[in-house]
Formats: sequence, C-alpha cells, structure tokens
Amino acid sequence: MSSKEEKMQAEAEAKAKIKESIARRKEEARLKKEQKEQELAKQKELERIAAEEKEKTNSEKIKRHKEEIQRQKREEEEKLAKQKQQEEEERQNAELSLKEKIKERKQLVAEQEEQKRLEKEAQKKKEEEERQNAIAEQKRIIEANKEEARAKREAEEKEQQEKERKEQEARKKELAEKKRKRKEELEKQREEKERAEKEQREKEEAIMAEKEKIRKEQQEKRRAELLKQKQEEEEAERKLREEMEEKQRIFEEEQREAMRKHNEEIKRQKEEAKDLESEEQERLAAERAAEFEKEQIRRKAEMERIIAAEEERRKKAEEKIKALGHKAPVNRCGLFTVFGEEPGLEIWVLGDHQISKIAKKKHGLRGLIGESHGSFHVERAYIILHTSFSSGFYHYRLHTWVGPECSEEMKKQAEERLSELEAGLVMDDLETITREFKGEEREEFRAYFDKPIEYVESVTLKTTTGPNYLDKTMYQIKGRNNVHCKRVDARPENLNSGDVFVLEDSFGIYQFNGRKSNKMERGKALDFGVQLRIERNARVRVHIIDEGNPQCEHENNKFWAALRLDRDAKGEFILPEGHEQSGAVGATPTGLELPITPPEESGDDIEFENNYVASWKMYEIRPIALPEDGIPSEDIEIELVPAEMGSTKGPLVSQLSDWNVVILDCDTEIFVWYGNFSSEKARKLARGKAKELADEETRDPCTVVTKVRQQTETYMFKEKFVGSWGEYADFDFTEEHIRGNIANLQQEDVNIDCMYFPEKYANASEDRILPIPNFDKAIESSREIYLVGEHDKIELPESEHGIFYSGNCYLMMYELKFGVDHAGNDKSRHIVYFWQGWHASREDKGLSALLAGDVAKRLRFSQVVRVIQNKEPDHFLSHFAPAMIVCLGKRPSTVVDPFIGKRLYHIRGTNEVNVNACETVPLARNLNTNDSFVLVNSQKVFIWNGLGSNGYEKLASESLASKIKDGEVYEVEEGDEGEAFWEILGSKGEYVDHKKFREGDISAVFFECTNTIGVFKVYRLEEFAQQDLLSRNCVLIDGGDTIFVWVGSDANEKCKEMTLDTAQKYIDYVSDEHPKRPECKIVTVLAGSESLEFQAYFHTWDIKSAADSRDTYQTKINQMRASHTLLSPLPTRRKSKLASSTK
Repeated sequence: MSSKEEKMQAEAEAKAKIKESIARRKEEARLKKEQKEQELAKQKELERIAAEEKEKTNSEKIKRHKEEIQRQKREEEEKLAKQKQQEEEERQNAELSLKEKIKERKQLVAEQEEQKRLEKEAQKKKEEEERQNAIAEQKRIIEANKEEARAKREAEEKEQQEKERKEQEARKKELAEKKRKRKEELEKQREEKERAEKEQREKEEAIMAEKEKIRKEQQEKRRAELLKQKQEEEEAERKLREEMEEKQRIFEEEQREAMRKHNEEIKRQKEEAKDLESEEQERLAAERAAEFEKEQIRRKAEMERIIAAEEERRKKAEEKIKALGHKAPVNRCGLFTVFGEEPGLEIWVLGDHQISKIAKKKHGLRGLIGESHGSFHVERAYIILHTSFSSGFYHYRLHTWVGPECSEEMKKQAEERLSELEAGLVMDDLETITREFKGEEREEFRAYFDKPIEYVESVTLKTTTGPNYLDKTMYQIKGRNNVHCKRVDARPENLNSGDVFVLEDSFGIYQFNGRKSNKMERGKALDFGVQLRIERNARVRVHIIDEGNPQCEHENNKFWAALRLDRDAKGEFILPEGHEQSGAVGATPTGLELPITPPEESGDDIEFENNYVASWKMYEIRPIALPEDGIPSEDIEIELVPAEMGSTKGPLVSQLSDWNVVILDCDTEIFVWYGNFSSEKARKLARGKAKELADEETRDPCTVVTKVRQQTETYMFKEKFVGSWGEYADFDFTEEHIRGNIANLQQEDVNIDCMYFPEKYANASEDRILPIPNFDKAIESSREIYLVGEHDKIELPESEHGIFYSGNCYLMMYELKFGVDHAGNDKSRHIVYFWQGWHASREDKGLSALLAGDVAKRLRFSQVVRVIQNKEPDHFLSHFAPAMIVCLGKRPSTVVDPFIGKRLYHIRGTNEVNVNACETVPLARNLNTNDSFVLVNSQKVFIWNGLGSNGYEKLASESLASKIKDGEVYEVEEGDEGEAFWEILGSKGEYVDHKKFREGDISAVFFECTNTIGVFKVYRLEEFAQQDLLSRNCVLIDGGDTIFVWVGSDANEKCKEMTLDTAQKYIDYVSDEHPKRPECKIVTVLAGSESLEFQAYFHTWDIKSAADSRDTYQTKINQMRASHTLLSPLPTRRKSKLASSTK
C-alpha cells in the first residue's frame, strides 16, 4: 500500500469518526430535548390543575354571593307584594263607595231631565199646532196663485213652442242644405289632398331611391378601400412576424448557452460548500437550543409574577371584605349594577336627590349644561370611573368632582355613592381613589378628556313682580331676490301695504301681509314665524292676516289689538277710554284698525336689499397668536379689528372662528357671538363695544343687543349670514357643481335622436307585462264597479257604469271567463282597475290602492292596473264605448244624474275606443274647433261639432245626448250656433279656432325637463294631462309647427336655460330619417299665463287647479293648518234670515 493510499484511508477513517461524533451529539441533543418537553408538559399540567382549583374556588364564592343577593331580592319582592295587595284592597273599597254615590246622583239627574223633557214636549206640541195652522193658510193662498200663474204660463209656452217649431223647421232645411254643400266641399278637398299626397309620396320615393343609390355606391367604394387597406396591413404584419421569429430564435440560443454555464458554476459552488455544511449546522442547532432555553426561563418568570400579583390582589380583596364586615358589595341606590364592563370613561352626575349617568355617545361634546364629558356644573357633584384593560385583567380608577357651589347635602350624597361604588369594585383591581375640585384637577384626570375642562356657571333668574310677558317685537320682511328680516318699532306708523310684517308677543305670532307684498316676502315671513314658534317650544300659534281679505276679519282684530293695546295681569287687553267693553270674557276688541302707509311709499325692494346690507358693520375680537398647545387661556393677548363682509349679500358663515368673538351691527339689532374657545376677557370687551354702539344718538329706540353662543344660534342671527350652518347641504346648480347627492353624476348631452325615435333605444330585454285585451262582447265576462270612500267600497248599480266623478276614486273588477282546462281547473282571468280622479283626496287615493291590492290577493290569476284621470288606457275605455263620462266634483249621495243643471262636456278621441267626455266649466273660452261638445241646460241640449271634429267624436256626442231624458236636442255646427247657444255660455267669446286644429286630430309630444337630482334630464310621456305640469320643472311640447317651452313658477334658472337650449337643438336636428324643420318656432309659456293655443293640447283645462298647484306659499299654509301650527280663518259671516227678510 502506497503512502498516498494510506493517507486517503486515514482521511476516510477521520471522516467516519467525525460522522459518528455528529450522530452521537445529535442523539444526545434529541434525548435532552425530549426530557425538557416532558418536564414542560408536567409543569403545564400542574399549572392547569392549580388554575382549575382557583376557578372552582372563585365560582363557589360568586355562587354564594348570588344566592345572598337573590335572598335579599325575594324578601323585598314579598314585602312589596304585601304592600300592593293592601293598597289594592283600599282602592277597591274607595271605588265601590264612589260608584254608589255616582249611581244615586245619576238617578236624581235622570228624574229631573225626564220632567224637563215632558214640559218641553208639551210646549213643542202646542207650537207645532199653531205653526201647522199658519202653514195650511199660506199653502192655500200659494196654490191659488200658482194655479193662476200656471194657466198664464201654459198659454205663453204654447205660443212660444209654435214659434220655435216653425223656426226649427226652417233652420233644419237650411242646415241640411249647408251640410250637403259642406260635404261636397269636403269630398273635393279630400280628393285634392289625396292627389297632392300621392304626388308628394312619389317625389319622396324618387328622392329616397336616388339617395339609396348614392349610399350604395359610397358603400362599395368604401368596401374596396377597406379591402385594400386590410391586405396592406396583413402583408406588413407577416413581415413583422418573420422578423420577430428570427430574433426569438437567436435569443433562445443565447439563453441556453448562458444556462449551461450557470449550471456548471452552481455545481462547483455546491462542492465547495459541502465541506462547510456540517459545521454550520452544528453551530445553528446550538444557538437555537440556547434561545429556546432563555425563552422558557422568561415565560416561567412571567407566569410566576402574574400568579404572585393575582395572589396579592386576592389577599387584598379578602382583607377589604373582612374590614367591611360582609362578603358581597352592598348596592343601596340600584344604579351601580352595570359598570366597568368595557374600557372607557363613565360619569354619574348628582342633582337634587337624584343621580343619572351621562351617555357615552356624548364623549367630547361641550357646552351642554351638566350633560357632557368634560363639562362640569359648579353646583353639582360627579362620580367618574375610568376602566382600562391590560395583562388579562381590568384596572379601575375612581374619582369624584365636587363643584365649589355644591350643597353640603350633595357632597355627603357623593361620598355615600362613592363608597357604594368602591364596595362594588372590592373584588377587582381598584388602583386609585381621588377627589377633584375646580381648577385643582390632577393631570391624569385632565388627560381623560380630549379638550380642556369647561366649567358651567350657575344662572340667576331675574325676579319679577308682575306677569312675565314678552315685550312686543315687530319685524319688517322686505326684498325680492335676497329677502331680509329687519327689526322695527312695534307701532302702526311703521306698517305699509307693500311689505310683510311679523308681530310677536306672549300670546301669539302674527304675520301681516300687505296687499302689494310679493310671494318671496310672504314665504320668508312664514318660515320666520314657524322658526319663532319652534324657539318658543311651540306654545303659541301663527296667525296669517291678508290685508283687505274679509275672511281674515277675526285674525285682523287680534293683530291690531296686540299691536296697539297692553295686557293686564290676567292677560286681558286694557281698552282705551271711550272704547266699548264686550260682555264676553276674553273677547277680542274690534274697531282698532288704522289706515296704513300705501305701497308706493314703502320704497323699492332691490334698493332696500343693497342699502340695508351696506349699512351693516362687523368687528372681530381675536387672539394675536393662537396657543401652541391649543388650550384656551385668559393670558392670550387679543385685539379688536373691523372685519369686511364676505360677500355683497352679507357675512359668510366661514368667517366665524372658535377662538373669536364677533360683533355684527345690523342697524336695529346688534349681535355679540361667542366662540367656544374665546376668553372671558374677549367677551367682556365685546359687550362693552356693543353697549357703546347701542348708546349712539342716531340709533333707533328699538335697537337691542343679543348675545349668541356658538352652536346655539337663533334664526335671526343665522339669516344674516351666507352659507350652510351644517343643518342641510346647500346645492349649487352652476355647471361645475352639478352632481348628485348619492353618487357623482356627470352631465350628459341630451340625445335628440332618442326624443324623435324612442323605439330605437328601447331595452329589448325589458320584462313585458301580460297584455290586457279590449272589452269584447263575444267573450263571456263580468264587471263590477265600486265607489271608494268612507273607509270602504260601495257597489254601484249598472246604470252608473261609465259615469265617474273627478273628486272620487273607483274600483272595477273585470273577469274574463275562459272555462276550465283538461284537469278541471278554472281558467278565468281577473283584472282589477282602480281609477283615481284628479280632485280626489290623498286618503281616497291611498285607500283605492290598498283595496285593489287586497282584492287581487283573494282572486286567482289577477292583475292590478292603476288608472289616472285623462290617462285612461284603451282597454279600460273600451268597457264604456262609445264614450266614458267624467263629471266635475264629488258623486252626490242621493240622485246621480250627470245632466242636471248647466253643464258642458268636452268630447275628444281618435278611434272608436279612446273617446271620452270630460265635464268642463260652461264658458265659451273652453270650446275647441277640433272636438265636439255637448251643452246641457234644463230643457235644451246642444250638440256643438267643431270644424275639425271627427266622426267618432260626433257619434259619441250623439250617444251622450241620447241619454238625456228631458229636453230637446239641437245639433249645431261651428259658425251656425244661434243666440240661444251663446246665451247659455254667458256670451260669445274667444276660443280655440286656429286653422291647424281644423285640419286633423290634435297630436303633440310631451317632454318633461328637470334637474332636481343635480343633472338635467329629459323624459318623454306618452300620455299627458294638466297635472303633469309641475311647478319645479319645465316642459317641452312639440305641436308640429310650434315648440312650446312651459316654465314652472319654481323652476330654477339652470333648468330654464337648458330647456330652451334643448328646444333649439330639437328643431335643428337633422338625420337620414328626419329632415330639418326650418319653419318651426319656439314659444315660451310662463306658468299662469298659458295661451288658448297651449291649453288646446290638453283635454280639459282647470284654471283653479292650475293656480293652486303654482302657489307654493298657499300649499305650505294649508299644510300648516292641517298640522294645527297655523290657525284656520273663521268663515265669512252670513246675514241672518231676519235681516234678509227685513231688507
């Protein structure tokens, strides 16, 4: 064996020995590890057994504590039950005694009433006999006079009838001749129209064919260009692909070579590191073992510390229990049963013999007297409990805060409550108990609150000897765009007919509306009056007085009495000398009204707005530099400086700061506003400056200084500022601020093509409801109609089917009987309609919907359909062909006859199904040359056919006239009415007789334009009526040659501007399917000034309802009267029968 081989064998043996040594060390480490794990497991088992024993001991203690509490509770409940039983027996005995006395008293009263009733009956019987004798004598005289008048009237009627018969025969002959001539003319016009239409159609077809040819040529040319371009793109793409493939191949070869070299380098490095691996592993294993040993020692020490702390706490608790002499905490007030269950701060406030807990949701709020964390009243005492959680346990700190003006009794009560709470925490870790006083609080106590502690001083109320009445205060509300409330002296000389005035005293709030005041002033005054009422805790009501309105006579007397007279201690008016005293107690004096200044002398509203705001002055008292720690202090240096108004309309809300005091001088009102962090030094300086301003010689005598605190501002102070006070979000309709309040909405351009062709943009996947067929006599069916009202429905007789009243709601159940299927199941289908009249009450409309839903639930295969007046679908109208009748008002409770008295029915429709007759006011202005009308007046019935009426409308008018039992029917054409027709309508006047309405049926397209959600939207309504004209929106109506833009009274400027812009784009729109409309014009219509041409597009036009819907001020007044916030005016006084007969 050579030396080389011996050397290699020695190295091999050395390596083997090293491996055996490593294996032996690993085995020893493993054995040590297993031994340590066994020891750790034994230790954990011992700890678990100790914890179980401890928990068992605690549970037994808690169980004994609970049993003791339950025993005490049972004893108290038994005691209370006995006391209640004794009180109940005493109450029952008292009630029996009282019932016996009431029974005797009732019997005595009944006997007296019976005696009075007998005497009254005897007297009434005697008076009735005398009255019957007098009536019989009067009847005899009246019958004789009637007989004589009847004979005379019959003779006159015979002569008149003979005369009218001759005139009617002559008129009929003349009318027949005119009809024949008119028919020939219409036939010729129709033939000419058809020939012109045919020629126009041929021209259009030729033009369209030429356009189609040009379009196809352009398409072919474009197709060839696209094909050539596609080929070029494909060739360029092929070349690019080949270049990329070559580059990819070269890159892959280079990458494979680099990978081969990298693998060789890795292999070499692994061989070098193989020898060092065993030594590194030994070192790492030793380090991990040492770290594990240290961690075990640390955990054991921590566990021993916790066990020792818990044992120490338990010993202290046992010592406290022994010292107190009881085993459970005593709770004598019942308010400390739930506390310290979660980390945080809990505060109890002690008042006069009561204690209450402040809600945690008020943490950090300031300024509420004695009801917020961080705000302490100097006359009260507080108990504060701070709870924290750490190391698996709750820790508590207990404090009391006693105000310097707190009574001795309250201090004693605080100590008692503190001891009760301390006893409740005897088993827990109560770290500290401290007593705090004003200005001497410890730092750890101050650290509980986010903001500096605030002290609430006591308030001393002013003592009065007489009645505590408010001084009379009067405000002038004036302006047009920016209306303001100005305080004026409460004297009649300050009233004028051009503005609104609000008078306030201890017994009411009076709003006096001058006869020339505008709606902006009245609306502002109404809001102001309501806010004053809210600030007075709703103890008074608002009275509205309209100058010159006889319905406000009673309220007017109250206003003038409150303005001119003073009150005594009982609240009664002190009348001037010489004024008559009414006998009734509390009666309102009359005859106090004085003439007031005419509206011309009240001044211009716009000029008042500018001058009034320009006269205001504002001052700020602010710190020269804010403290770095952010804590208010009296040592902060302050300065008084004049401040500029933030805008021409007044100061901005953003100009108010927590650290400042602001003085706002508004002529007759001086406001001193305190910020929450302002110092007492700044407030004192502000009060001195305000007094100096108020004492100026030029000041009005009614000038007052009002102190306002941050977050408690009054309405009068807020209305002087511009901006939001955080009560609601202001909305800006300028283009950069148009966005929704739910998600950010972007203003999109209006799709004019969709306005012309909505069917192109219809959602194809939209769910379609089951179609409802028109009424068909060939299908077996049944129909029931009910009147909705009086909290139920009343079935109507068949004679009333098809007669509806606009003030009611109706329910119609229609059943289609299709027999049974092969399984014997009923195949009937039910449709439940609920028809709602235009003037029906909100309660009736809601009840009709509820009843329809209830009926549908009980029926099989039912469908509910809501029908609104003037928007009836064809399948509903088909039940009442040839015409459905809609009468004005409510259905009479006795005889239902839609043809009693003077009535005018407007008949409109385009086919045999959708014709209906709506009653309108019998005036000439309501006639329309495009429709037919039926005029009813006692014994005469006129059928008036406009020159543009169609055959369906004429047939419906004849059918309607045939239902009238009494009266002779006269059919007249437009232009040949006669004097009798116009006499019934009052006189011949202007009505809709435009030429375009004589050439065919009226057709128009209705678009609703609104931006109430923040962006401008246009909606198309297929069926429309007058109630769709909402005051807050604008409307665009396409009438063919004219586009009407209707502007609501409450629509904002942005909505008006965008509606007019849309109307112009609508006219200028041009496409392949729609040519331009150069001759079309735009007409703007303001709400309340609608022309007859505009009204003609609506079936009926109710002037009264339109006025009510426009008057938002009147709507708000009606809502306030319904909620009893506003007193309703007394009805107009009527003359007595005696006075009328004497006259």
